[in-house]
Amino acid sequence: MTIEEILKTGMVVTYNVALAKEIGLAEAIILNTIKQAGMTENGYVSYSSDVWTDLTGLTEKQAQKALDNLVKLGYLDIRTIKENDIESVQYRVK
Repeated sequence: MTIEEILKTGMVVTYNVALAKEIGLAEAIILNTIKQAGMTENGYVSYSSDVWTDLTGLTEKQAQKALDNLVKLGYLDIRTIKENDIESVQYRVK
């Protein structure tokens, strides 16, 4: 596959450069992905680790570390819900 073919396929990830300089590139990518996501009615979003990887290009470890850091920095609210005996973690931009 050529570079041109690669650039025409897949998802484009954007992020705020000033924010990336302040909190980190992975964090800026994750934060922007959450802001662009189709959220629930209360503003929360939940993805499995492989979806975070597909949406951001980050590894599972990078994505989880960025999510944890964003919660620690106070940029995200986090909650765990249980539906049909399945727990999921949801995030919302504060």
